[in-house]
Amino acid sequence: QSFSIAVENDCNPTAITPSITYNGETITGANIINVVYGESVTLDAIPACGWGTFQWSTGQTSQNITTVPIVEPRTYTLYYMNQGGAVSTCTFYVNVLAASQ
Repeated sequence: QSFSIAVENDCNPTAITPSITYNGETITGANIINVVYGESVTLDAIPACGWGTFQWSTGQTSQNITTVPIVEPRTYTLYYMNQGGAVSTCTFYVNVLAASQ
């Protein structure tokens, strides 16, 4: 026999904490970053609890991604489906700087 078991909050979207790593520094809780032209950044999304599947707007299915060299402002969106099937989104905004001091 098979039984479905529902857990409290199982079908609610999971809270996602964004995290950005750039130039060796990790900023947790931020979803906006300024990047020098031609550099890459690592984007990560940390679910509050449980397990699920990740799908980025780039097609990748890992929890974090490293961008291609950024030459124009980009937006990356993560879709996270938790074990109950509820989907959460987290959007990252990557801006480009011509140069830095």
